[in-house]
Amino acid sequence: MSDLKMVVTEESWNKMPDNERSWLLYQTVRSLDRRVEKIENRKWLDSAKILFGSMIGGAAAAIGINIGGIGK
Repeated sequence: MSDLKMVVTEESWNKMPDNERSWLLYQTVRSLDRRVEKIENRKWLDSAKILFGSMIGGAAAAIGINIGGIGK
């Protein structure tokens, strides 16, 4: 299944045969499962971003304090 987003209105849902509804629900659950799996698998990337962001922020704060004269 592609990552295309499908919008189903209430009217079209009510007109849809049961087998099409079941297929649509099945595909939606599969798509959600893949999306959640992607989010769960990128925790290490998020942790790395936090680490490097903290290091850059800390260095910028240290430089700013020394230049601003607060540390003197």
